[in-house]
Amino acid sequence: MDEDFKRWQEITHSSENGWVEDHITRLNGRGALFYKGGENGRYMRISPKGMLMVGTYEDAYPHIGEAIFSPAAQHNFEDFDKALEAACQLGGADFMTDILMAPTPEQNEPNCGFEMKM
Repeated sequence: MDEDFKRWQEITHSSENGWVEDHITRLNGRGALFYKGGENGRYMRISPKGMLMVGTYEDAYPHIGEAIFSPAAQHNFEDFDKALEAACQLGGADFMTDILMAPTPEQNEPNCGFEMKM
């Protein structure tokens, strides 16, 4: 248990300087969640059907699943891919660089990267 807690803390802290994807959200079939800021920061969430929500979060300790989310805006796109495209535009070059250049998952973890369609 202590090992899991330590790993969650590392992942949360890794978002202090760049955007991170919460792989659990996607692996559970709940769309995508991207966040930046450590324990308190900004997020973009995309539902499987294409709803893009952006806002801030607080108290993501030990991990983002514990955070309190405060939505600031949302827009319903025709599908997930269109919402992801809008998220990339909103996040700009920093978002795209952070997400696309994220380290390769460990061998015992599922492949968690997005395939961008341009």
